[in-house]
Amino acid sequence: MFHRLTYGCFRLATGLVSLLPITACFRLGGWLGRVFFHLAPRYRRLVRHNIALAFDLGPDSTEADRLARRHFTRLGSNLAASVRVTSMTEAAITKRVEVAGLDHLKAAHLHNRGVVAAISHLSNWELLTHLPSLVPDGHPCGTLYQPVANPFLDAFIRRRRGLHGFKLFDRRQGFLRPAKLLRQNGILGILVDQHAGDHGTWLPFFNRLASTSTLAALLARRSRAVVLPVVVRTIGVARWEIRFHPPVDKTCAVRTQVEPSDPTVNLTADINQVFEHAIRRHPEDWFWVHARWKTPQPKFLFPERQRRKPVHLLPDQPLKPFEILVRSPNWLGDACMAAPVVEAFAEGRPDARVTVLTPANLAPLWRRLPAVAEVIPLDGKPSPRQVRRLLAAHGRRFDVAVLLPNSLRSALEVNTPLIQRRIGFPGHHRRHLLDQIVPEPGPADPRRPEPPVHHARRYLQLATHCGGVEPADLNTPRHPPLQTPAADTDTPALHIGLVAGAEYGPAKRWPVESFAETADLLRQSTGQPVCFRLFGVKSERPLADDLSRRLEALGIDHDDRVGRTTLDQLMDELRACRLVISNDTGSMHLAAFLGVPTVGIFGSTEPSLTSPIGAPHISVRYHVPCSPCFLRQCPIDFRCMHGVTSGRVAEAALRLLEHPAAEGQHPR
Repeated sequence: MFHRLTYGCFRLATGLVSLLPITACFRLGGWLGRVFFHLAPRYRRLVRHNIALAFDLGPDSTEADRLARRHFTRLGSNLAASVRVTSMTEAAITKRVEVAGLDHLKAAHLHNRGVVAAISHLSNWELLTHLPSLVPDGHPCGTLYQPVANPFLDAFIRRRRGLHGFKLFDRRQGFLRPAKLLRQNGILGILVDQHAGDHGTWLPFFNRLASTSTLAALLARRSRAVVLPVVVRTIGVARWEIRFHPPVDKTCAVRTQVEPSDPTVNLTADINQVFEHAIRRHPEDWFWVHARWKTPQPKFLFPERQRRKPVHLLPDQPLKPFEILVRSPNWLGDACMAAPVVEAFAEGRPDARVTVLTPANLAPLWRRLPAVAEVIPLDGKPSPRQVRRLLAAHGRRFDVAVLLPNSLRSALEVNTPLIQRRIGFPGHHRRHLLDQIVPEPGPADPRRPEPPVHHARRYLQLATHCGGVEPADLNTPRHPPLQTPAADTDTPALHIGLVAGAEYGPAKRWPVESFAETADLLRQSTGQPVCFRLFGVKSERPLADDLSRRLEALGIDHDDRVGRTTLDQLMDELRACRLVISNDTGSMHLAAFLGVPTVGIFGSTEPSLTSPIGAPHISVRYHVPCSPCFLRQCPIDFRCMHGVTSGRVAEAALRLLEHPAAEGQHPR
């Protein structure tokens, strides 16, 4: 019933329009387009967004507004005129149309070759099916079409388009019949500028990757046909020009990165360039209402085969970036474990540009990660509204925002029109603020529990859900993750780092006397001078003073750096160590991620969840029935930490000193 009612309204409207002169239809359509501009904010935002993307206009650009208004006016005019054209004679239409480049079409037929007429949604493209005189005598002509959902309206459109002998081929029925028409030296019209879905080939359009169908190029190659782009533009009130461009040159100026010999991809890229040039000259004529640069959901990261195929423009026309904003965790250890997922997003697309929104104290870490293009630091504890203002002042739109924290606050921070899509785990009461929810990793069947998932693997679930590839081994980075100076090999003493604190609480701290005993054992066992460096934050000064006194009593050379380093200095000084012995804390993760062999001591926490990644490491624990408890302070006798002996830790440290490339306990 709904389809019948819709069809009846459509026929009534077209019947009324057909009573008006074509110029009146054109002017009326322009007025309706201006009205629609004001009454349809959703489409107005889409058009404005597309124009800003194509022409590099800012979020508050008056030029984008001006072009959007002109587009709605021109679109209304051409849509109304296209309805009127269907009831006009060919002679009447011909008086209002100028044709250029028809010799290119005739030349193709003189060489007995079919023609793929590549068509764009420019101006009144429906004219092409109502001018049979354009087709040389004796050559069949057809077009591919996408059926509309309303069966009555679909039948009406097919009848109108087929009035002059054009054959219509349903895309759903395959391409054998269209290919046969081309082999008979026919002309096949194909609209080529639509979003091709998640499985299209990603090629530059206005220097920005867009999912593109290679169908026109593929059919042309398989049937030995030539590709002629056909551009329709508006040249006056109810007046148009149809221009046939020369055949697309297969030796195009754009080339693939890895497969430069792929003619289908190159040919499609050349077609894109022809229409991009036409749209730049007449932007108001194109169908900007279409979401040409749609971000796939959920998998907007490319698989390996697709990452290797994108076509790049000339050196002076680089690809526009696909902007990814990553909200960093708030703790140093979590940030280190999140680094692989940031790399996965950066490597997931050739046009990816990653910006990290992070607490200011972690900014030095992210600035040294090659995968990160820019860092936005958050000073103090700004409110979500202040963060949104900071992003607005930054002056950049983001295609996606990836939330690594689970908090509601982080979702509120990125709840701004400047971000097209927000991605994250369900978190705490924030589902309604996310556009793409990533399920928490866990067993598919609750009755069959699986081993715990390492925190780094959990973060990587965000990337794999979006189409990224998870690294097989987190302890074997594909490149040095941080650009820090290497250890000074000329230093005669062996530098070993000691991290006796843990900001989380006393339950994660191995006794200070055990650190001192381990240092004494290592000094006696290494056979060379050893200098121990103490690391930690300012609040851990009492622990550092206690440990320093014990080391002095044993006559052990040491350098107390607790609370005396910035994060930048800490990274450099950790990198200068040959080994680090640490509680389960941020410095442990930072040392391992810097490539320093690490012994991690675990008590109230679980190594399979938070063991260090990125370097040879050994996790030492004494398992008791109550661990892991994840408490800040032990309510009983601290048996889990007292059970870890200094001998075991010293033995683990010596193993890493003797075999620095030895495999550690890899995260699951």
